[in-house]
Amino acid sequence: MNLKRILTNNIEMKLLSILLAATLWLFIAFEAVDEVEIPLSVSYVNTPAGLAVKAIPESGRLIRVEGPRILLLRQKLKGVPLRLDLAGAGEGAVVFSEVESFVKLVQGVRLVKLSPVKVELHR
Repeated sequence: MNLKRILTNNIEMKLLSILLAATLWLFIAFEAVDEVEIPLSVSYVNTPAGLAVKAIPESGRLIRVEGPRILLLRQKLKGVPLRLDLAGAGEGAVVFSEVESFVKLVQGVRLVKLSPVKVELHR
């Protein structure tokens, strides 16, 4: 029997087996739980008149989450938006300590760490 005949004999079943094996491998690889840091995109609403927001450095806007790798990939693609309401804030530093409830995560992803968000308002 030659090599060509061995490889081409019952080719449909061989290709189907490879496809099923690859699919099973992907499910197992992406089901593993992992922990990552994702940039937090902060937007501000109701900024008091006459005041401006001093930009927060990118390094200070990270959120740490954990979950299955496939969900973490989806969360990275979707991003993590955070809307902060500055109504009633005055000039100076404003610290939002419990912003966890304002963060929308993909179902199955759990928040591990989110530092308090500090916003500085100036004229």
